[in-house]
Amino acid sequence: MIQPGGSINSQGMADGLGRLEAALSQLEDMRVEVELDRAGRDFDASFSAALGSEGQKQRRPKSKKTDAITVNQVRSPVEPWGHATISIDDDAAVGLEPDSGTAAFFGLAEDLATGLPNYVAGHIQQDYRIPERSAVIHITVNQASAARAFVRQAEENPQVYDVLFQNCAEWVEEVLSAAGINTPSEVTPGDLVTYLKRKFPQ
Repeated sequence: MIQPGGSINSQGMADGLGRLEAALSQLEDMRVEVELDRAGRDFDASFSAALGSEGQKQRRPKSKKTDAITVNQVRSPVEPWGHATISIDDDAAVGLEPDSGTAAFFGLAEDLATGLPNYVAGHIQQDYRIPERSAVIHITVNQASAARAFVRQAEENPQVYDVLFQNCAEWVEEVLSAAGINTPSEVTPGDLVTYLKRKFPQ
């Protein structure tokens, strides 16, 4: 500090320099603190972003598509017990039909007379009739693939039909079996749909 008369007070100067050094030191500490805080925030943000991205990957549900098999009971003018068809997801409903209805009924007469099957030629036919009743079974993609493969093979190859021993309901049960769904041997489409609705609550 400069005293009156122009002389310098050495003690005052020393005190002033001390306060200046202390202020500069405090400023330096504050600067370091600010830089450390900024670096910490940047690190936290980067870490959180990385963790959040990884967390989203872990939380993202696996896209596992599921399908459904629908077993139908269809009214038939020539089959008093109805007709059974099956569809896989959005595929058209298909079922086992005899090539000749007359031959099938003659075969039934032989069945009743002998107690043995009397197979006639058959084929897999798409069916667009509105079902009277249906049972829906939710399945995995692998089960749907297995059922489709079975249906495709049946469509491409000759089939046999017997009213009592290899009818439409029996064939639908074979498709279900290919998908890993076991059912008891039911004779009529209505019995089959009733069983499936009971086993797989709709």
